[in-house]
Amino acid sequence: MTINTITYQKIFPTGMAYLNHKIGVEVQLDKYDLPEDAFKLAKETVEQWNKESNPSMGLAMEYFKTDQPPGEVNVKKEKLSIQLENAASIEELMKIQNECLQHGLVNEFLTKKKSLQ
Repeated sequence: MTINTITYQKIFPTGMAYLNHKIGVEVQLDKYDLPEDAFKLAKETVEQWNKESNPSMGLAMEYFKTDQPPGEVNVKKEKLSIQLENAASIEELMKIQNECLQHGLVNEFLTKKKSLQ
């Protein structure tokens, strides 16, 4: 059995009583992708889209789930961002995929992957 597609949906509050919105994404796997990583990517993408479409609630939700004090620079994320920008091949990019997902660099990862294909 092989998994070719991952579908992820989540319902988010908008900040108004009884008014929510549902965001979903479908991820197609290629031969380099692991289903677990695709699921994490789908989840991060949906979270990012929610943050962009509803900024005030996105900020509130981000505030409550972060371990990092406001205004402090995440050095590991900055170094990873530089590695991501400098990746010259798909293989090189795939080596840092999990770290990109963990540090919220989903859009940057997808953009770089698309440019390398």
